[in-house]
Amino acid sequence: MDNNHNIELEYKLTGNGTNTIIFLNGFRMELDSWEKVLKDIPLDHSVLVFNRRGIGKSSKASTKQTGEVVVKEIHRLLSVVKITPPCLFVAHSLGGVFANLYARTYPEDVLGLVLVDSTHPDEIVKMKASKPPFIVRLINDTLKAIEKIFDKFKYSEDECILETVEQINHSGLFPRVPVVVISGEKKIPFISE
Repeated sequence: MDNNHNIELEYKLTGNGTNTIIFLNGFRMELDSWEKVLKDIPLDHSVLVFNRRGIGKSSKASTKQTGEVVVKEIHRLLSVVKITPPCLFVAHSLGGVFANLYARTYPEDVLGLVLVDSTHPDEIVKMKASKPPFIVRLINDTLKAIEKIFDKFKYSEDECILETVEQINHSGLFPRVPVVVISGEKKIPFISE
């Protein structure tokens, strides 16, 4: 969204088709993380990639980035760039949480979902409840303290992720749309099963 050259959300809209694919990045990943995938999408599709608040050239968040806030902003972006739903959503990691909530909030906008190593809401709850080794907690707590000093991610999606999970749990049923799940086989170090 470009409002008098004050960038709110950095985005790229490519292609020239009636079918639109919307890519949702993982946590703190920039839109360029999709570059290898985007080059193989035929130009007869429209493709939207964007950075959520605080990422890349998108404006820093000034309010808590709960799922509801992020989903409303995605919906507004589709309107601003004149995308006519329904669309196929492709979401990576934490982007899958937002795709999940978006589909429940605006089911008529969603043609289907492709979830790439997507985070499941239950996984978030389990991870927050687990106690990683002391050294990992110390490193995480130290990094978060440093981060807050510099304030770049003050209203980070991660800071209110449990609130987002609650929003998903109270948002109604998931719509009857096709879903494809793509998962890696390797376990990530320091992450619970």
